[in-house]
Amino acid sequence: MRIRGSLAKGLLITLAFSLIPAVAISAPKVTPGSKCKVQKQKVVYKNKTYTCIKSGKELVWANESMKATSKVSQKPAPNQAKTGSLNFKNPMIYNVKGSHLIRKSDSGDYFESDSRTQLTFNPIRIKAYQELNPSNLDKSHPNINFIYSISDSFPSFLVDYSKRELDEAASLWNSYFDRKVDVNVYLVTEKDREAIKINSWLQRNLPDVFTRFEGKRERPFIAGGGGYWNGNTGWSGNIYLATASYFDHTYVNYEWPAIAKHEFVHLVQDYAFAKNGRVRGNESEWMAIQPQNFREGSANTIGYLTAFRNLGWSSDALDWLTWDRARNTSKWKSVESINEVRELISATDVGSPNEAFQQSYGVGALMYEWVIGTYGFAGYKKLLDNFPVATNFDQSVQTALGISKDTFYDRVSAYVYQEYSRVFS
Repeated sequence: MRIRGSLAKGLLITLAFSLIPAVAISAPKVTPGSKCKVQKQKVVYKNKTYTCIKSGKELVWANESMKATSKVSQKPAPNQAKTGSLNFKNPMIYNVKGSHLIRKSDSGDYFESDSRTQLTFNPIRIKAYQELNPSNLDKSHPNINFIYSISDSFPSFLVDYSKRELDEAASLWNSYFDRKVDVNVYLVTEKDREAIKINSWLQRNLPDVFTRFEGKRERPFIAGGGGYWNGNTGWSGNIYLATASYFDHTYVNYEWPAIAKHEFVHLVQDYAFAKNGRVRGNESEWMAIQPQNFREGSANTIGYLTAFRNLGWSSDALDWLTWDRARNTSKWKSVESINEVRELISATDVGSPNEAFQQSYGVGALMYEWVIGTYGFAGYKKLLDNFPVATNFDQSVQTALGISKDTFYDRVSAYVYQEYSRVFS
């Protein structure tokens, strides 16, 4: 089925800057950051006054507090480079400079910052990004100790970058760990087939990935795995990052910068479940507590919103994820109404068929962006807190958010549909 955006683009009408009175309206709904048509027009909606202002190349509604924020954020930092032309539907190419990401614009130049103002983005996305990137974050992580095993064939410029990303993830989550935890990290490539045979976890997961790299029929990527379990030496965290030995930053899957932080979230999810000694049951019991769209979707939310250096790049990456996964599964589920989005969300509770697995990453990322943007990072952690005792995910949602799982899915459907409509418009 065809995917189409349902939000029509408004015709921008230029008017003289004469006095334009505020008009009280009841419909359509006005939200901060949504598009408007007449610059400097004022409307009153739900006892708040909104002004139509120019943000970048678009006209959007802003209330007084947002206008003040915009004036501050529009002032460029002394050494801030202009973003250049960027489009998430074009190839998104990144490189590493001093272990920090830099991004290639459509013009071919590399940049280190983004000049778009906050008014460019949905308030939910802004809030979720702020929650996950606190300015006062303690950079240390005394409760998390990394133990690295690094293959000689692993691309050297990715080593420092991967360590930096994992350090940042550990800093964000350090206070959630109530004990010191060792985390084994394996950085490997397809040249390590023999070396990984002594590790049963790596041997279960990586040979097929190595075969894909050796075939060279697709863009290389970074594969990852993460978890927390009781092994021969006791409880520990485990993460692997596997890529092609010939990794080329100019020809690679566009989500590679987020993989390390994505996998760290899986470690946290497992730790939350098992920290009080709970043993994982069969697959159906496990999925009842951590649905597929929660597990992969929220790992993507947190990975994407913390890995791409700034809000603009994170937003572009999430938009690409939404667009790419929906296009690839359009024959399975269309997303042309809120009801269809609601059905899609329910279908991604589990990881099969393959389309459900793929869309759990995309639709799930938007679901938990909404959760963190609505209930804060603390709200997400409250969900995790219930895993040691909950018998199903509905109990965790009810305890953490004060609503049923069905009500949560109903409410988040409107946000997910809005984002689909914008991305496909």
